[in-house]
Amino acid sequence: MSLDDRTLSIALGWQTRLARANSGPTRPMPYQTVFVILLLVLCGSTDAHEIEPHVHVDAHFQQTENGLEVSVRAPLAAMRDIDLPLTPSGSLDLDASANALQHAAQLWIIGELNVFSDETPLNAPVLRSAIAVPPNSQDAGSQAAGSQHHTAAKNSTNPPQHLDDIHWSHLDLEVAFYYPGVDEDTTLSFESSWARLGLQTTTSVTFTSRQSEPHVLEISGDPGRIYLQPNHINVVLRYIRSGLAATLQNWLYLALALSLALVMRNAKSLVRIASVTAATLLLTLVTGIYFEFQSSGLWIPTLVTVLTGFVTLYVLIENLVLPRHPHRVFVAALAGGLLGLGLASSLTQDLQYAGAHLLIAALSYGFGAVVAVSFIIICSGLVSIRFHAAANWKVASFVIALFIAHPTWHFLELQIDNLLKYSAFDTKFRP
Repeated sequence: MSLDDRTLSIALGWQTRLARANSGPTRPMPYQTVFVILLLVLCGSTDAHEIEPHVHVDAHFQQTENGLEVSVRAPLAAMRDIDLPLTPSGSLDLDASANALQHAAQLWIIGELNVFSDETPLNAPVLRSAIAVPPNSQDAGSQAAGSQHHTAAKNSTNPPQHLDDIHWSHLDLEVAFYYPGVDEDTTLSFESSWARLGLQTTTSVTFTSRQSEPHVLEISGDPGRIYLQPNHINVVLRYIRSGLAATLQNWLYLALALSLALVMRNAKSLVRIASVTAATLLLTLVTGIYFEFQSSGLWIPTLVTVLTGFVTLYVLIENLVLPRHPHRVFVAALAGGLLGLGLASSLTQDLQYAGAHLLIAALSYGFGAVVAVSFIIICSGLVSIRFHAAANWKVASFVIALFIAHPTWHFLELQIDNLLKYSAFDTKFRP
């Protein structure tokens, strides 16, 4: 039992005793509450294992004749609620650490990982080893998932003795385990909660099948289900959802789509605006992905965001000032192009999950984005068509425009400030 649990038990025990000793129905007993509160404050003031701000996890999956071999390395300091045996100098007690390291492996590595074979969860894996290693030792990738490494780790009773000179918080935990009976022809995927190890967690995943070269993924946070061998259906469903989410969760994209159709008077104009915006969005999205738009310069996505903000403000001003909008089709084409480039810059990192199906991923992502933008344009356009003849519609549209313009302007100021911190020549950010 930890110190916090013992303190809480004492507090509750004293509260029960005082309640029995002073059980009169009319006698106030404020000192009971004060006593319990003081003990609870002391309970909360004990030292706790703080969450690490930045954590890197290195995971390797390899298909072998025996099944799926997995090796994971993560900082030992990121694994909370583990009672590690330590020496007076703060290093790990090598002779008594085996059980604690295995507990950490089960709690934070194996327990936070779910592997699926053809959408069927695999049974709990077999733990081969859990050892503490220096962070600058040989990378797990060069040893990971190899039978020789696992056999050597399993046969070794103690970690390397030079760990005596290293503080425990500077060590990594390397865990080796395997899932037996995994067929080569199955579609493998996994979900992990390793993001809980730190405030910001990045995970490097390397997958090696018996028929292909290693495939490396760089994961930030918790992206959900990751397919190690994605097929067409997996890619289509994942990237349609991603396109919808990337569009609907971006305030600037929603503001621009809503502004384009806020003054529509008939269904023909609405369909034309929605079609032009969708076509240019999809075209620039695929083009930006093909030419690796994001990697061409760190400042370019920020510039696209600034231009998108200016176009949004222009459309709002045009809605308020001009009675007619003969050039709205050209503005919609420009808006769709900027939306496509902005979405292309955000998709570049996520394309790693598509495997060999990059074109399918780009088209699926674009389809999801088109559906989201078209939905916003059509819904706002139908409202405008329905109420444009109403007496108070001009006032209502003016209020809506102000509601959109105010946060858009403040967001634009922030993006302009970020853009000015870049150099267009060396693409370095100046904090």
